[in-house]
Amino acid sequence: MGGSGFGIYGGRGNSRLLGGVTSVLSGGRCKQVTLDPRASTGSAQYADPTRVRRIVIPAEESLPQGFGLDDVRGLLDHETGHAIWSDFAGFCPQDALEKQVTNIVEDARIELLIVKRYAGSAHNVATMNRTIIGGIQTEAFERMSAIEQALGTLSVILCGGDQDAFLADKKYRVELGALMRRLLPLAEKGVKGSCSRDAYGAALAIINELRKKPEPEQPKRDEPQGQGQGAEGEGEEQGQPQGQGAEGEDEEQGQGTPSDAGGRGSAGDAKPEPGSRSEFFDNLTSELEAGTIDPNAAISMADQAFKAMEQAIQEAVQEEARAAEKVDARLVRTGLVKPIYPFTGTDAEKALQPVDSHTLDRMLTRVKPLIMGVRSAIRVRIQAEGKTRLRMDREDGILVGKTIAGLAAGTTDRVFGLLHRGKSRSTAISLVCDCSGSMSGPKLETATMSALVLAEALKGLPGVQTEVLGFTTAPTAPGSDHTALNIVAKPFGSKDHSRIPGFMNQVRCSANSDGRSLRWAARRILETRADRRIIIVLSDGLPSAPSGLEGQSDLRSAVAACERNGIELVGIGICDASVRSFYPKAIVINRVEELSGTILRELGKLFDPAAVAGGKRDAGRLSAAS
Repeated sequence: MGGSGFGIYGGRGNSRLLGGVTSVLSGGRCKQVTLDPRASTGSAQYADPTRVRRIVIPAEESLPQGFGLDDVRGLLDHETGHAIWSDFAGFCPQDALEKQVTNIVEDARIELLIVKRYAGSAHNVATMNRTIIGGIQTEAFERMSAIEQALGTLSVILCGGDQDAFLADKKYRVELGALMRRLLPLAEKGVKGSCSRDAYGAALAIINELRKKPEPEQPKRDEPQGQGQGAEGEGEEQGQPQGQGAEGEDEEQGQGTPSDAGGRGSAGDAKPEPGSRSEFFDNLTSELEAGTIDPNAAISMADQAFKAMEQAIQEAVQEEARAAEKVDARLVRTGLVKPIYPFTGTDAEKALQPVDSHTLDRMLTRVKPLIMGVRSAIRVRIQAEGKTRLRMDREDGILVGKTIAGLAAGTTDRVFGLLHRGKSRSTAISLVCDCSGSMSGPKLETATMSALVLAEALKGLPGVQTEVLGFTTAPTAPGSDHTALNIVAKPFGSKDHSRIPGFMNQVRCSANSDGRSLRWAARRILETRADRRIIIVLSDGLPSAPSGLEGQSDLRSAVAACERNGIELVGIGICDASVRSFYPKAIVINRVEELSGTILRELGKLFDPAAVAGGKRDAGRLSAAS
């Protein structure tokens, strides 16, 4: 196929073009299409039983003989159908036979659905199936085992092939035709089913039917008119001496040709004995009983989805385990995970309850004048673009004043410039509020209102995503030690700010473990996709860990760990300047109304990208001082 000239299809590895097509067709359920020179057919590789991780189709040089661009489109439509509708959760085929039969029925089911959803797929899928069916050679088909011939014929018919035309030159066409009359009604129930489980149920019914021992059909013979042949007692009605019927018929007919045990038909065909089987059905029964079926037999029209699913799940699990080990090792190495904390139990995490709309509106009305000011102060610095450059000596573009003199002097006629702007950066910001016992009354109100102002100011900024968290400690049992209690008021991706005022209703303990909770917030923000990550901590004083087992040194090491992972830290002191001892960039406010004027300008400077390098140096200095 190297000279087919597919153009946009050609290549190896992940295809961004085909991945985009699949993403549109599947509604984003699958976005990756890989062109594999080792593949001979398409496959849908699953990340889990309900989600296709990627679609694999052969590279151009590995396509089956006779494949054209429409066939490739049909293959992509078919595998996209698996990504949309194939869901293998809640059931598991037990052996190769169950997997193959389920796959055959599921292929036909998803093709029917993709054609219904996208009319243009009908031509692509039909063209692909005709090409595949036409490529099945009679000699190769005859070499297949009986079970492979049966399932191959079923697959051909379910995918739109003509049964009579397909079996016309096959050795066991009569036996296969009789078998298909029994299997097709069962298969059609699965094809019209609403889910993959229906296809699996139809597959089990088909296998049960295959295991039955049907009586072979009596051979049909062409005889001259007037010659009688029929079932029991039929010879009396025929009355012809040349007639030969079934059991007991020869006794009533006065004349008849002597026959051997099973009777003799025209043209020397031997009539099977009662209960005997044809060679095909004998072979089929033997293979089913022995379980000798090739699990790699290519009997499906487009893919081996179940086999690929099993392999993909194993690969995905191993890949995720390796990735998790690398992430854990990096977090431990950089200090964002502290393997042993002197607390009992595990860190708890809870979500706040929303306040009523009247309370939220009242709070927003109070701080509304501050929101726009904060947004204006930090928007440009957070949504920082890459460096803007003016490229000179262009024949067109914008007119640059300082070069006009050269034009007047006749030294140059290239007086235009072109502005080249860098790509805008995406930013993730986490607001972390201290909810310990010391944050009571006006302090906690100031912190809560400040968090609400910042969240509202950042809301809707392109490329900016925010999260609002809180932290305190809670006793594990009466009279026992305490453990960190982490609070989620607004996770990334949510636009609901109604839970932020819930900080003021939080039951607080006297202790707080700033370092441990800061590491928790940092691990959450690292899971986001962003070019820049910022954590803003609102706190009133020094860390106060339970039993004095943690404290200032742990917080300083946590700050340094965040900086090593590229996270910027900003401390906002609530009625207390202690934050300046821990965070490289910090301001202090006593009331939320102070988020204006001089304080607002200082706050804006904290988000300046140019201050990041200085902040890292300060973090290292503070860590060394601990």
